[in-house]
Amino acid sequence: MMKSSEYHEESTREFRPQLEPQVEPRTHLEIGAVTHPGLCRRKNEDNYLAAKLSQSNGVENSNVPSANGTSRSPAEGHVLVVADGMGGVAGGERASAIAIESLETYLRDDYRAFLHTGHVDDPTFFRELKGGIERADLAVFAAVESEPQLTGMGTTVVMAYCLGARVHLMHVGDSRAYLWHDNGLQQITSDHTLVQMMVDDGVLTREDARIHAKRNVVTNIVGGPEPGFYAEFHRLYLSDGDILMLCSDGLTEAVEDSTIASILKTDRPAAELSTELVEAALARGGPDNVTVIVAKAHHII
Repeated sequence: MMKSSEYHEESTREFRPQLEPQVEPRTHLEIGAVTHPGLCRRKNEDNYLAAKLSQSNGVENSNVPSANGTSRSPAEGHVLVVADGMGGVAGGERASAIAIESLETYLRDDYRAFLHTGHVDDPTFFRELKGGIERADLAVFAAVESEPQLTGMGTTVVMAYCLGARVHLMHVGDSRAYLWHDNGLQQITSDHTLVQMMVDDGVLTREDARIHAKRNVVTNIVGGPEPGFYAEFHRLYLSDGDILMLCSDGLTEAVEDSTIASILKTDRPAAELSTELVEAALARGGPDNVTVIVAKAHHII
């Protein structure tokens, strides 16, 4: 496993399958999330977070009529995270759990101010999201310092911050984010792996990469032998009926994109879709831990 030695600021990306709406619609996200150890692993090294954020100020009593009641942002906020640990059973499980716990604490204590409807530029969101992952990176590294037997443990992280129809997404490693839009499936993230580098260089085809002996060599993780990571950032908008899917490689190693698309195109609740995707991986042998979060967008008229 290779590891970057510093935090990169130039890694912003844009993923825009549709134009930015002139008037941003009120959007409700229906969430379904499932994790399973698979059929060949003793423990589950995957962990996930699906959190709904709110920013409100309740006033019990005031002699100013307009001050009574509760003031809140009209846009729903959600944070979705999938973390796939590595470094042995104990290390991988610990690393992904530490990363999730660290991100949850960061969001609860330091990130509430970003739940609002005003415009926030991409660089600001990039810095703030990356700040959370930097904390997770240092938290995993600190755990290794106190428990040397866990040296080298780390985790992938794919995280989506959703505010209404807007999605700001950041990822490190080979856990993925997909978008189901306009009756088609598109992979948003690019794997940070040795075989993906070979595909990018034209040495391997995507088909050959799926069966390559070194397909699980991850080049970029949270944690690991030293602090630092490369963060890839995307921004997109969810149309009515769009589906954002985050998953660990336990899904994509076992289930081809065409099968994922055939499941997502069915008009069913997000919880059912996430369950069926995990079941599809298990039906193909369940060789690895598998985690899926499905977020289905509903515009409110």
